[in-house]
Amino acid sequence: MAENKEAPSLSSRFGAPKEFRFTVPPFYKHEEQIDNFHRMIAGKETVFCFDDRMSGEHFPEASHRIVAGRRYVVCLYPVLRMVSTAQCLDFLEDEQALLVGLHGLTLLYQMESRHVARGRHVVSFDVAEKLWKDEHNKTRVPVMNNDNQIFLFDLSFFHATWTPSFDLLCFKEA
Repeated sequence: MAENKEAPSLSSRFGAPKEFRFTVPPFYKHEEQIDNFHRMIAGKETVFCFDDRMSGEHFPEASHRIVAGRRYVVCLYPVLRMVSTAQCLDFLEDEQALLVGLHGLTLLYQMESRHVARGRHVVSFDVAEKLWKDEHNKTRVPVMNNDNQIFLFDLSFFHATWTPSFDLLCFKEA
């Protein structure tokens, strides 16, 4: 008789988070964050690649508006098993995550990039309606990769399968 194996629970698909706190700097302006960030990193030796499609025009808002002076708990949850975007979003909802998209990913780099482990990719989700659709009408999600302390910022497909080389970015109320 075949043994009935249940699918792994969502919590078994994600590891214990790397958790830290920070206060958003007083100079932070949500509506200007992405374009200011792009100008700030131009020519920086620690950023190898920044996809030009990652702009304030393509990513004007996030579901959660980050506010100067506000404190957040930030968690990086490692993916332990292959997961879908829907499973990631369900997990983030269970964790009461604030979806911060590209705004949060750029702020993570500015404030606490030392917490991103070498060889890891950090994906910063938002609802599909807040993300940019490319020229093929595919929704794209921002990803940051730490390649031996050289950072790459790129866009992945929203409906990708996420592998154990990824961490989920999760902002929470402090």
